Amino acid sequence: AIHEEILELHLEKGALYGAMSAIVARIVSERGGEEFALPADSTPPVPEAAPPSPALGPFVTSMRRNRS
Repeated sequence: AIHEEILELHLEKGALYGAMSAIVARIVSERGGEEFALPADSTPPVPEAAPPSPALGPFVTSMRRNRS
């Protein structure tokens, strides 16, 4: 039961990030993007992936097994 709740929260978080990205993209396109433009020689930082939580190991494994 707790695993389903965790998965639901992850899905909700993903949906929120997607919605925020769409809003930001719309604002940038409406304003022409000038104030958000990066210098030509800059590259955006690559976020480091967080290591998976050991507590979720069996859950993730079972999810992968169920998907295939």
